[in-house]
Amino acid sequence: MAHRVARPFPHLNQLRVFEAAARHLSFTRAGEELNISQAAVSQQVKSLETHLKTPLFRRRHRRLELTDGGQAYLPVVAQALARLDAATEQIFPRTGRQVMTLRLSASLATLWLIPRLAPFYESHPEIDLRLITHLARGESEGGIDDADLEIRYGTGEWAGVFADKLMDATIFPVWCSRPH
Repeated sequence: MAHRVARPFPHLNQLRVFEAAARHLSFTRAGEELNISQAAVSQQVKSLETHLKTPLFRRRHRRLELTDGGQAYLPVVAQALARLDAATEQIFPRTGRQVMTLRLSASLATLWLIPRLAPFYESHPEIDLRLITHLARGESEGGIDDADLEIRYGTGEWAGVFADKLMDATIFPVWCSRPH
């Protein structure tokens, strides 16, 4: 039987550091969140980029931007870390903490919610928030089956659920074309 040689997986610390740096678009703020130095964040990100053989950030003067690869990788890493955290909590629960499960789209989680989580956790250290994300989903009927809360796009008129308006949103189509 032939064995396939797998490419080594990036270290979990590198992925956590990348996710924080990408969410904040700052090595300094990521370091503050993770209680490590800005230099350590930079080193971990550089090591991950070397491992993946692609840059994840464009380093500008006093500013970071995600590359296309970084933008594509961020929601995957964020969701994987959230699932790993949720599974760890489920298998090895911490006592005295309340777990709340929130279902929302992957794009809303990545672009809106995750950047706002640090203040939430500071204000509510007794709550562990589990995220269940989905790529696309129409307005579902009935209640939310495997979550305590759900953020949906729509009018709020769903049978069997209490809906409260979170925000106004404007949605418009965007066409992205890449040269071949």
